[in-house]
Amino acid sequence: MDKIGIISGNGELPLSVGNNLISKGYEVIFFCIKDSVNLSFYKKYDYVEIEINSFTKIIDSLTKKKIDKIIMVVKI
Repeated sequence: MDKIGIISGNGELPLSVGNNLISKGYEVIFFCIKDSVNLSFYKKYDYVEIEINSFTKIIDSLTKKKIDKIIMVVKI
């Protein structure tokens, strides 16, 4: 199965999408946008805190975690 990274903003939608994918057997890692996400909601998940203005650090994190696909779920 693919390893999926979800770039997560605030709200419940990123977790809903992630839980749906997990229930289907995907490995999911949340990339939580700093100061936009309540990290206590992600304690039971694999997550990394990122800064949205640091594209290089985001790419490095995705590469380090060996992500196959990316989904961005953020409130704009």
